[in-house]
Amino acid sequence: MRIEFNFGTSVLTLPADVKKYISGAGKNELAVLVAVAGGGEKDVSEVASLCRLTEAEVMTSLAFWRGAGIIEIDFSAAGKKESVAPKAPTPKSYAMTGEEIERVCTENPTIKTTIEKCQNIFGKIFSTSENGVFIYLYDHLRLDCEYILLLSSYCKRTGHDSVRYFEKTALGLFDSGVDTVGKLEKYFMDENRRDELERRVRRLYGMGERALTSTEKEYLRLWSSEWDISYELVEAAYEEMMKNLPSPKMSYENKILKNWHDAGVKTVADAKGKGLIGAAKQGKKTAEPSFDLGEFFELAVQRGKAESENK
Repeated sequence: MRIEFNFGTSVLTLPADVKKYISGAGKNELAVLVAVAGGGEKDVSEVASLCRLTEAEVMTSLAFWRGAGIIEIDFSAAGKKESVAPKAPTPKSYAMTGEEIERVCTENPTIKTTIEKCQNIFGKIFSTSENGVFIYLYDHLRLDCEYILLLSSYCKRTGHDSVRYFEKTALGLFDSGVDTVGKLEKYFMDENRRDELERRVRRLYGMGERALTSTEKEYLRLWSSEWDISYELVEAAYEEMMKNLPSPKMSYENKILKNWHDAGVKTVADAKGKGLIGAAKQGKKTAEPSFDLGEFFELAVQRGKAESENK
């Protein structure tokens, strides 16, 4: 069978990676994706009207594609302010019965849809206890559905399709203050930067595949997240360190980078401008000979000739 499109006067373009997620997308996600790809609808209410969906259903569908990395959303353009979820204590147990889960999902269709999308992401049907995890995050910790979908997609992309892993990650992030979509996205960016820096530092130090110590992990966190240091600056500090040490030590380089950070150094050019790179090291100077080498060789030649004539 051969199918051809009648393009008319315009075309609709989608990223090729959409094909990877078609099997996990529902009709709402597909309808919203096509509507957004058309380019005419920039407001949630317009997309909802075109697709005959509620705005909540549109936001859930957008979160699905956003979590898959297909689209990006700039909420600042619409003046949307991110709500901060109130902190809630973490109980020792939040097991729910099937009847309780059914009641919550009936009263909150949004979480029911979110759980279905998460099942598509993880590629499995959740058990009663696993459903309870998602309801707890939504109903008790007040994490919105987009947060849950984004974190689910992140766990799946990083090779973790266990709900238990997702649960531990979500609770750990919440306890550390990562409780909104904006904070979660910043966390993802920081993790990506740290992973990239770790890969390059491993090669620089010749670490191979050995596990990093907790101290080494903390150094990488400081350099990538807290101090916002580029690899180029890390490499420059490494070269300065090796002028003084026979073998590399991350603790020594950390001191160099901290001094540079405290001095306001952001780039290699900054370090050079402040005289922190390329300055001559103070050390023992090579002793200069106390005689003229040219004169010495001339005298040696004359002495050799005299000895030859005497013989």
